[in-house]
Amino acid sequence: MVSVTKIGVIGYGLRISTLCKRFCEMFPDVKITAIADPRKDELAETLGPDIRFYADAEAMLDGEKLDGVMIGT
Repeated sequence: MVSVTKIGVIGYGLRISTLCKRFCEMFPDVKITAIADPRKDELAETLGPDIRFYADAEAMLDGEKLDGVMIGT
C-alpha cells in the first residue's frame, strides 16, 4: 500500500498554487489535503471536495493531521 503524504497550505495565491501543482506532479504520493485562506469558499468551488478548507491557519492546524505545511503569502 502506498503511503500518502498529507500537506496543508496556508495562504493559497498564484505562486503557491503553481508550486503545489508542480510539487504534486513530481511526487505522486503527496496530496494537498487542507488549505487555510480567507477566500476558502471561493477556493472550495474551484478546487473541489477532496480538500478541506479553513478560514485561518490555526483552525487548519488544530483540525488536521498533516505531514507538512507549505506557506504562501
